[in-house]
Amino acid sequence: MSFRLKTILGIASIEAVLLLILIGYSLKILKASNEEELLKRAHTTAALFATTTQNAVLANDLASIQSFVNNVMTNPGIVYARVSGSRGVLAEKGDPLILARPFVPNKALKDVDDDIFDAYADIIVSGQRYGRVEIGFSINDIKKAVNEARNRTIGIAIIEMGLVALFSFFLGLYLTRGLNALKQASVEISEGGLGYQVQISGSDEIAQTAMAFNEMSVKLKTLDDERKKAED
Repeated sequence: MSFRLKTILGIASIEAVLLLILIGYSLKILKASNEEELLKRAHTTAALFATTTQNAVLANDLASIQSFVNNVMTNPGIVYARVSGSRGVLAEKGDPLILARPFVPNKALKDVDDDIFDAYADIIVSGQRYGRVEIGFSINDIKKAVNEARNRTIGIAIIEMGLVALFSFFLGLYLTRGLNALKQASVEISEGGLGYQVQISGSDEIAQTAMAFNEMSVKLKTLDDERKKAED
């Protein structure tokens, strides 16, 4: 494997690992942020819904309770709403299949297995429970946001990897060009071309190595000339 290829693969590997860590961490933060916002909204909406329907439940005013349920359903993301009393369901609205599901309150997104986050709040007056409100929130928007963020991040990562590969290619080309020049100079000296000079450009480590090589070549030439004079 050539030095240039090793350079490209080394830099690309490091960049790929860092990008994977960054993508995973960013998606984790995004998901946690959306989950926190959903939990806050679910609990707040359920508590407000329970407070709003409290008097209607106490008065067993079914028309008002149904009106409150209809109003709750106008909120984006809510797929069903239900108000229950001591004698059973007082009013509900939503997809019949969703309403037929057994209600299991969720505490986190990891508990959701059907894309619906279930939340509830009890209707309590003077320490006595008179009923409960139940609301279901769709998590499709959260999943869509996370998927879109993942796709955008992967797209950016691919572009960045391409740029890194291009940069690594030119860096490897520059490094191998300097090393090849030093190699050629060594061959020239080994074949008797004492005093051979390497063309120097820049002031980096390769240029400094080339300067040291040129000085060595001049000294070798000087020593060889002195040896020949001594022999003569």
